[in-house]
Amino acid sequence: MEASTVIPASIGMIAIGAIFIYLLVGRKKKPSNPLEWFGVGVSSVLIVCASGLLLLGVTMGDKARSPFHVQQDAVGEGAPDFSFKMINSNEEGTLEELEGKVVLINFWATWCPPCLDEMPDLNRLYAEYKDEGLVVLTVSDERRDILTMFSQNMISLETESAYIDNVDALPMPYRKIKDGRPESYVIDRDGVIREFILGARDYNYFKKAVSPYI
Repeated sequence: MEASTVIPASIGMIAIGAIFIYLLVGRKKKPSNPLEWFGVGVSSVLIVCASGLLLLGVTMGDKARSPFHVQQDAVGEGAPDFSFKMINSNEEGTLEELEGKVVLINFWATWCPPCLDEMPDLNRLYAEYKDEGLVVLTVSDERRDILTMFSQNMISLETESAYIDNVDALPMPYRKIKDGRPESYVIDRDGVIREFILGARDYNYFKKAVSPYI
């Protein structure tokens, strides 16, 4: 059952109930016989039920319009493992191998201007806190040669920079990066997602996000 079906149906039920009440009572203040009382009662129940159905439809619609509720719901849960390859060495790694460290995963792309805006701040964050157990893992789904050329000629990638071959192979909630980037996750030393960050942020924001877990 979808919101696009529930909402019109519930509005129609409310309208029918209201019409029946008007036809039964008209301009009178209240019903004048048992039949009218019965009709008004049934119509009122229909309106109340339809109102509840309308509220449900609106809630369903809000979730459908918000593509990021999956990521937000993941906060407080264990971070699903996934594999990636490092841009510099092409060696394969996994998120699970980073357990025991604080991890800031940042999903980005070279075609994403907000991603590029925050990259120097991520470089700075990693340089200042890597000795304290922070790993800034930046991940793109672009080809390795494109990312290497970008790092050499545009913005130097000084984080733990990696790439993946296929977004669809990512587990949820990371797979939702198809709906927008940049997206970042703060994962504590026990492998639990502590914060989901949608959109570009600056150095001070990222510092504040990871500091409680370092």
